[in-house]
Amino acid sequence: MVKLTAILNWNGFHNIPKKYIKRAMFNGVVYENTHEMTPPVIYNYTKDWVFDEYAPWTKMAQIKNDPRKQRSTLIVPPLREWFFFRGDKVQIMTGKDAGKQGLINAIIKQRNWVFVSGLNCKLTLQSSTGVAGDGEYTMVEKPLVVNRDVKLIDPSDLKPCEVTFRFTEDGEKVRVSKRTGQVLPIPPDAEATIDYAKKSTYKPGDKDTSPNELVKETFIPKYMSFELDLMQEYGIKETKQKGQTYVY
Repeated sequence: MVKLTAILNWNGFHNIPKKYIKRAMFNGVVYENTHEMTPPVIYNYTKDWVFDEYAPWTKMAQIKNDPRKQRSTLIVPPLREWFFFRGDKVQIMTGKDAGKQGLINAIIKQRNWVFVSGLNCKLTLQSSTGVAGDGEYTMVEKPLVVNRDVKLIDPSDLKPCEVTFRFTEDGEKVRVSKRTGQVLPIPPDAEATIDYAKKSTYKPGDKDTSPNELVKETFIPKYMSFELDLMQEYGIKETKQKGQTYVY
């Protein structure tokens, strides 16, 4: 039995604070050279974190980025501009699925990766029944490099094209096909997160603070200590007599 499993779509999909991600990347403290003659060398969290399809707060990502492991330096060429969004239709240019078109379902910008739904998959065995070739298999989507393996589709002729950013008469920044000049609109899935499909249609929940309450100034600064402020707020009177102070 074959199942198609999408990757953990964490980059730009989960509304996770950056501080939490930074704390999740902390793998403890590693001590080296713990001899009597040599002072110990202390390593904190992994600075050269290797991002992949596993979110930094998952156990698999932390195991792969164990600071005690020796890893070769990963060089990712920086891109001047990023043209790809979730929901974009692209064509695969290399590999076994070259020439096929599909929709981007996940993006890992730290590695210049995109994942195309149902394409560039690898068959992996999840469980076996003991019989040769029999068991449960999973099709796992593998990453594609944006500046090498995929190209965006021109909506006018449904062919791959090179894209650049330009500005409209209203000053809006849009993606434009270099070959035909056709505008490539941003797909609605690019705005979707785990909490909402679109920001404008999001309905606040019980734990959300409304904008009107957020702008209210409820803190009134006072020239007194925190303890005195509480005593004044709750009507507590000081009955203890302070001792005399002597200055020599």
